[in-house]
Amino acid sequence: MIEIKADRNGKFSPAMIAYLKGQYSVKERFRKRGVGSSKVVYESGVKPFDGLLRGMDTETAFASFELQKNGLTIRLNINQRLSCIGVESDEITAIKLMGFPVEVRQGLFAKRKIIYNGKLEIILPNETLKFTIRELEFKDIVKFFSTDELSEKFHLFYN
Repeated sequence: MIEIKADRNGKFSPAMIAYLKGQYSVKERFRKRGVGSSKVVYESGVKPFDGLLRGMDTETAFASFELQKNGLTIRLNINQRLSCIGVESDEITAIKLMGFPVEVRQGLFAKRKIIYNGKLEIILPNETLKFTIRELEFKDIVKFFSTDELSEKFHLFYN
C-alpha cells in the first residue's frame, strides 16, 4: 500500500499509475459498467487517512474505491481534505463484509422491508482497513466487490 498524490483534478502521476499496472481505458470502463464504487464511511486502518481525522462528530470521512488493472485506489474526502492510497491485488488477503438487517417501512400501512447496512474490512498482511456501509450503498458495494478481479477474496456474511 502506498500513498498516492493526485493533482487538484484528481489525476494520478504516471509513476503511481505504473504501480497499479495502469488504469482501465474508457472502452474497458463501459464494458465493465464502471470501475468505481459508491461512497462508504471510513473508520480506521490507513495512516495517511487517520492524519486527516480531527475527531469531530460533525465530520464524516467518505471513501470510495476504484478498480485498477492490478489493485484498488481508495480515495478519502473529509470536508474537502483529500487523500488517496493504492493497494495492489497481491497485498489484499481478504475482503470481508458483514451485513446487518434493518427493518424499514414506508408509510403507515406499507409492508415492512428488510435492507442491510454493514461493516467492511479489507485485510492486508500488516493492516486491516475498516469501513461502514450505509443502507443505500450496501447492494452496490456487494456488486462492486463481486467483480471478477476481487470475487475470490470477497466474503459476505449476514448477521
